[in-house]
Amino acid sequence: MAHWRSLVFHALIIAQERRCFLCGQRFNPAFCERPEVPEHQRQHPDRATFDHLRPKALFGPDHWSNINLAHARCNRAKASRLPTPEEFDRLQSIWASVSVSKRDEIQAQWERQRKQSWTDRRGGGDT
Repeated sequence: MAHWRSLVFHALIIAQERRCFLCGQRFNPAFCERPEVPEHQRQHPDRATFDHLRPKALFGPDHWSNINLAHARCNRAKASRLPTPEEFDRLQSIWASVSVSKRDEIQAQWERQRKQSWTDRRGGGDT
């Protein structure tokens, strides 16, 4: 079963047409195949990274619907900047272009893995 991050990554690579959400330039194809990046490529400025449109540092939700893909360099430059209204609209359009069944699959996996993470932090089960 795929991790929700992998599902989101692949859905966004297609929906964003392999382009950075922030600058619009294409991602290097070497960084578009998987969210897991080999150690020697992790610091590469052109790799695709998850960007929270509403930054977590400013209490944006850590939810798949708040995520887009951006170059590592663009993501760092954005830092904790709040999004513009145009960026909100663009992200909504991107996610609207992803099929309902794919969004449902992502949501189900997200809920399942968040629940498992919560259970793991509590020590494995109800006491």
